[in-house]
Amino acid sequence: MKISLLHAELTDQSYNLYKLEAYARVHSAIVNEELLINYSIGKNNISIPYSKVTAIDNYEVVKFMTFLEKQSGLSSEGISFRLSSSSSMTDIYYIGGRHGEIIMEETKIKHHQLYLHHDNLTGAIIIKSSSRNKKVRFVCFNGSHYISTEAIFREGIAYSENEVWEYSVVLSEESLNQDWSFYVELLESNASSRDDNFTRYYKLWEQIPRSM
Repeated sequence: MKISLLHAELTDQSYNLYKLEAYARVHSAIVNEELLINYSIGKNNISIPYSKVTAIDNYEVVKFMTFLEKQSGLSSEGISFRLSSSSSMTDIYYIGGRHGEIIMEETKIKHHQLYLHHDNLTGAIIIKSSSRNKKVRFVCFNGSHYISTEAIFREGIAYSENEVWEYSVVLSEESLNQDWSFYVELLESNASSRDDNFTRYYKLWEQIPRSM
């Protein structure tokens, strides 16, 4: 398939808005075609274009994002959507309401949330793995230091195979004044996967406010 969904998430953005964000992998041969995400709420059909994220091997990673007004139908039934180009399209996906708020299609691990309370950094990771023998790690690094901690299982996500894992790291005063990059990693018995922001790594202080 020339276009495939990596993951999608519907998040509560404000008292009257949801944010729909989806990432897809597109073969470089069709990246200049018209790429759209077509979604339906009730009888309304809407299309939104994409923005390029990065290139990896023979593929482009693209992002689709839009804001949706909250309404009773969306809250209970969610929305349906599919990705399409001039020559290819995906299956129909359902998200929101009884379908759950995240789809992990061709993504096995995803950085999800990050908080800093004083010197305690805590975060959540979403994984999709049926392996019984697995570890989930948060790895934070800069030019001279490296911090790694294992996450622990918190809960399964209803209506899906997805799981939430949590981690916690106490940062020293020196660490709080340094710049850090990070990624999250899933280690299974015969494979490993990571979310490193599509090889660009996440920047810690772009994800959370730096303590003053």
